[in-house]
Amino acid sequence: MIFSFFLYNSIVFLATFFAWLSERYKSKIFYIISFLIVFIPSAIRENIGGDYNGYVNYFNNIYSINYLEPVFTLLIKFIRLFSVNSQWLFAIVAFITYYLIWFLAAKFRKKYIIILSYLLILYLSSYSGIKLGLALTLCLLGLYYLCINCKIKYIIFMLLAVGTHYSTFVIFIISFFYKIRLTYVKLIFIFIGLIVIAFLPMADIILNSPLLKLTQYSNYINSRFNSSVTISLLGYMSLLLIPFIILVNYFLEKYFLIQKQAQDFNFTNLSIILLIGFVFSVILSGEMYIFTRFRDLFSIYLIFCIMYITNFNLIKIKLNMFTVNVSYIICALQLLVFERSIYFATYYITTGLRINPYQTFLTHYFN
Repeated sequence: MIFSFFLYNSIVFLATFFAWLSERYKSKIFYIISFLIVFIPSAIRENIGGDYNGYVNYFNNIYSINYLEPVFTLLIKFIRLFSVNSQWLFAIVAFITYYLIWFLAAKFRKKYIIILSYLLILYLSSYSGIKLGLALTLCLLGLYYLCINCKIKYIIFMLLAVGTHYSTFVIFIISFFYKIRLTYVKLIFIFIGLIVIAFLPMADIILNSPLLKLTQYSNYINSRFNSSVTISLLGYMSLLLIPFIILVNYFLEKYFLIQKQAQDFNFTNLSIILLIGFVFSVILSGEMYIFTRFRDLFSIYLIFCIMYITNFNLIKIKLNMFTVNVSYIICALQLLVFERSIYFATYYITTGLRINPYQTFLTHYFN
């Protein structure tokens, strides 16, 4: 367990450090090293992740499975053309996932903060749910292209995301509302509505929905995932303080009447829309374990907001340090959750991430 703590924390520190060096010294070599630090441990792992055996089964029996998403199915069939074993699935998905994140971060100032936020929020879960991890990365790219008004690339990446994991269809749909002007009054009513929803049995309402029973996720209703869950006080604080921090930043930029470009408005609106979905997912995940996947889906909101607040046009009113500090606060809170995740995500527990202790297939060559 101590080795796992050391390994995962070293990955976060070193990858962020080399990304910072690449920005400071304008060096692509440092950026490549940062990527390899993250990619290699994920590519060479063995029997790590709660869904590891499930993906091995998908790989070995892909021609007899007809319920997987089409893009992920095609990826597995393509890999199998080369007559390789299932380990290549994890390595190739890891490469695509992390490459796209590093590609996206390179488009922003302070890319090391974006990389740090990704590592603290989604890196550990990408060891377990590789399909969702890849889909969320595609979502982030799609939302970025939407913000800069590249509609064709937005559609392509979002369709690839949905084709990789159907749950991302939710984000695809709500992203259509990014042009809605969110006034103070609208935001207040929305969050009052979320507070009301928090006192309703929303988990039961959704699980009994006839629409859910028409999808493949109806299998979860009678599974072990349909059970109550307890989130620690630390978990609630880290999850719910973050939306509060982002809202403070949102109201500040409105108060100071910052001159913004069109893409800044897009980032702002999408951040708030994703925030609403994130808070709603936290409410649901607090009621039933099955909805923690829903919370994982909207966790890209945190990364998206860091992309937005670290690159916002605040130079004229000298609020740049405020927005950067907000990012640091988000990362500090997520670091606490990161450490807790490593501690509780042990291989010997039948549910969860199961990423501790770390194992690699390379040990077979040294025994």
